[in-house]
Amino acid sequence: MAIGTLNQTLRTLREIDLKSLRRAAEASFRLYLCGEVDDELWLAALLSARPAETGQHPWLVLRSASGLLQAGKDLGSPGERLAILLIREPELSTAEQAQVTAFGSAGVPVITAVIRTDRALPLTAELPRTGEAARAILARSGGGATADLAPLAKALLRATEDRPGMRLALARQLPALRPIVVEGLIDDTSSSNAVYALSTGIAEVTPGLSLAIGPADILVLTKNQLMLAFKISLATGRTGSNRQLLSQVVSVIGSGLLLRQIAQELVGMLPVIGLVPKVAVAYAGTQVIGQTVWAWADSGHRLGRSELRQRYRQALIAASAWARRALPGKSDKAPDGVSSGDGGDIVSTGPSQAS
Repeated sequence: MAIGTLNQTLRTLREIDLKSLRRAAEASFRLYLCGEVDDELWLAALLSARPAETGQHPWLVLRSASGLLQAGKDLGSPGERLAILLIREPELSTAEQAQVTAFGSAGVPVITAVIRTDRALPLTAELPRTGEAARAILARSGGGATADLAPLAKALLRATEDRPGMRLALARQLPALRPIVVEGLIDDTSSSNAVYALSTGIAEVTPGLSLAIGPADILVLTKNQLMLAFKISLATGRTGSNRQLLSQVVSVIGSGLLLRQIAQELVGMLPVIGLVPKVAVAYAGTQVIGQTVWAWADSGHRLGRSELRQRYRQALIAASAWARRALPGKSDKAPDGVSSGDGGDIVSTGPSQAS
């Protein structure tokens, strides 16, 4: 899907409020950490880690250092706020439940992180308790200098479902959360574009109709893809004016992706009857654009043509499976030489593989 010149891109995006997106991504927030002193410091260090920088991020508030929640007060100024309650046992103590209640009364969602050391936890440990917005298991063994924060990042996403702007701000300020946040952005936009292609396809498809993604479809899909690319740029901390960011994104997609040629080559292998191909191309194209922008925005890496073709093939398999689940009873074959598997889980092509 050709993006065109920067001026054309700006016209395409005239209905999107980029300023509001940017304000949300750059807005300040408070992330309260509550637990044992050592656990608070441990998590604060992991969340604050940034290349060539040291020290704790100033928007992280440690209860042990601030006296937070004394008498249920001192929750800071209103605004975007979240709390992470660090506990060692799956069941909340009376004091921990009081903290959850105090945060809830102040309108602050609470994510509970159960810290697992070397002992096993019951399966129910992951289930949120009353008053918790989400829950995660964090493994900490030995010195605990590093840890997989993906479970916590996913819990943060669940707790901010109604606040997409805060997700951008969290990723922009705390790089440890970026892979999961960006993966969510890419998957959400890919699914949205696939649903759009499905809805328009149902309205226009007739028996024997070949794959058709018309100009109106391309405009909507491209607009969503450009919006996704802009969000990824903000989430990864890229600076510059909106025009500069869009110019960089268009350069990455336009000169590095060659998506139109790759799509034409691979779509030629798809069956020409039915809705599955149209939905698959919308999903897969958005996945690859998201991965391409993520690789560039995160590390400056530009994907080569062979790598793009491989990623597009992988995304096409995932997209075909997605389309078949959305269209029960469809029997369209997968592309020649590409196994569609059993139609189960979508193949993971998220940001963790893109850089």
